[in-house]
Amino acid sequence: PAKRELLRQMSSPNKSKDDSRANLNRKMSVQEYELLKEEDEGCLKKYRRRCMEEMHSKLSFGPKFEGVHDLDSGEAFLEVIEKEHHSTVVVVHIYKVGVKGCEQLNSCLDCLATEYPTVKFCRIDAVSSGAAERFSDEYLPTLLVYKAGELIGNFLSSAA
Repeated sequence: PAKRELLRQMSSPNKSKDDSRANLNRKMSVQEYELLKEEDEGCLKKYRRRCMEEMHSKLSFGPKFEGVHDLDSGEAFLEVIEKEHHSTVVVVHIYKVGVKGCEQLNSCLDCLATEYPTVKFCRIDAVSSGAAERFSDEYLPTLLVYKAGELIGNFLSSAA
């Protein structure tokens, strides 16, 4: 019998108890077993796919960002930190052109931004933003990590 017919027969409520027991006690043919196995595998694949999609959607909540955002002023820096969604992690790279390590870190952030679209990656030039007074070359590159407006991590380079 075809797979659908076999399933229909097994689940039909109109059978007598003796008929149902006889069907349960009879041995399945190899073909019937293979058909049921294929159907089970198909159902499991669909179930797994749905679970993965659901898990992915739960883990990728919040806004999505593309690339690294260049900040051109101290005001833009403060705005990014204060106005971003409370669940968003904001990573800010303070750099200076010509300082060892800054260019490499910028390249790394470009890669990380594509891998982690729910993290907002930003960079700001220490000179143009006025931060050069507070961050001398020996402490650059610097990474500052914020969440909900609070500093949760800072990574300062130490050339000394």
